[in-house]
Parts: sequence; C-alpha cells; structure tokens
Amino acid sequence: MAAAFMGAEVVGVKWLARTNDGAVTILFHSNLTGVLISGACMAPGFVWPTPSQSNALLLIGLMAILGQACMFRAAKMSDAKVIVLFFYVSLFYAALIGYTVFGEKISLAVGIAKT
Repeated sequence: MAAAFMGAEVVGVKWLARTNDGAVTILFHSNLTGVLISGACMAPGFVWPTPSQSNALLLIGLMAILGQACMFRAAKMSDAKVIVLFFYVSLFYAALIGYTVFGEKISLAVGIAKT
C-alpha cells in the first residue's frame, strides 16, 4: 500500500508542478490533505504528545516540508519514473531502520491490526 500511495503522490506532484501555482501553495494543499487524512485515521486513539515529543514532531515536520520542497523541485526537473525510484528505495531504508533501531519484525502482515 505504501508503494502505491508513494507512486500516486509522485504523479500528483508532477501534475501539480505543471500548474501555475507556486511551490508554497502546492505544499500547503499537499500537507492539508495529509493532515485531514491522517487526522481522521488517528482520531480514535489520539493521545496528546509531551512537550519533548512535540519538539521532536515539530522538527520532523520541518524536515518533511524541506524534503517535500526538494521533491517538488525534482518533479519539475525530471520524469516521475526517475523520482519514484528514490521513493521506493526509501521504503527499504524505512524497513531497515525499523528493524535495526526499533527492533520491528518484518513480515507481510506489517500494519495489519491483530484482533
């Protein structure tokens, strides 16, 4: 699912890069969409973060916006098929970091809630 959504994001950003909207406008709409979707998913189990967690989340958010700005620039300069390769490689690194740093088990059932 992550690969499918990442591919859709690259195609969407590539499409938006061809419009007359500026990078800030596109980043705003992209992040607003992400907030609405993730907010709906997390609402049932939401727990307010501690102040130190809030600071970490703020830093992560700023880095994510910087990364999105770089991706937007890449979308203007290159084909989507080139950009999406970097996205798919990031899935591998996310799994590797999860396994080595956080001790996560890698399986086909990752992300499926146990009942």
